[in-house]
Amino acid sequence: MAVDDALPLKAALPSVVETGALPKIAVEEIEPHFKAIGGKTSERRGIRLERIYWDGLSRIAASSGISTADIVQSAASELPDSSNLASLLRAISFKWALCRIELLEAKASMANLNAIVQASPTPTLVLTRERKIFLFNDPFLAMLRSRLALNE
Repeated sequence: MAVDDALPLKAALPSVVETGALPKIAVEEIEPHFKAIGGKTSERRGIRLERIYWDGLSRIAASSGISTADIVQSAASELPDSSNLASLLRAISFKWALCRIELLEAKASMANLNAIVQASPTPTLVLTRERKIFLFNDPFLAMLRSRLALNE
């Protein structure tokens, strides 16, 4: 079955508008948290961000192999003196998360799913929530034809 015949992945997922439910946020995630961050230049900065943004910055740091202080120092060096560093750090954390989502959506695309199904040497199929066949490969079709031929 061709990818063009399949519904987009996003169409299969209910949206926030349809479900009326926003993601659950714990109180501690939105509670502002103050941290004193020291850079390599021995300059210390006091920054107050919600914990969810500190978590995001920590993930960026861990995936990049740098420290949170390095991220803060790099962001501060790009800012004019009158700008808001905390706002920039929030934007950096959120933008990184959006980029990760885009990457995961691309990996989970229908084209990739179809490629995996078609590359499988064994009979493979993908079902919808309604248990209808959504994608299948040639070995699956060959297996069906051989089984149906035996029943005749």
